[in-house]
Amino acid sequence: GNGSMSNGEAVTMYDQGDQINISFEVPEEREFTIKVNLRSGHRSNPVAYWPSGYLFQLDGENVTLAGDESSISDLLSSYGGSHFGNMESEKVFLSAG
Repeated sequence: GNGSMSNGEAVTMYDQGDQINISFEVPEEREFTIKVNLRSGHRSNPVAYWPSGYLFQLDGENVTLAGDESSISDLLSSYGGSHFGNMESEKVFLSAG
């Protein structure tokens, strides 16, 4: 299994243009950091998909997330050899709701 996946579970998206929409409640109005764990690269390049392999939006607006190279996993056998790591945003202000 992949130790960086929550409970060993993940959403798999193979094709360019695949999308996922995640809704969440904001308990109080304040600044947040958006963070995701995803595939960062492959056998030949552990950061092949950073920074331009993913597009993130929040409320329909593009949000830039930067890869944290210190979070990159060891090479895993999944998907022909993969690395996973965290990408995170600068602080973003979100209203409650």
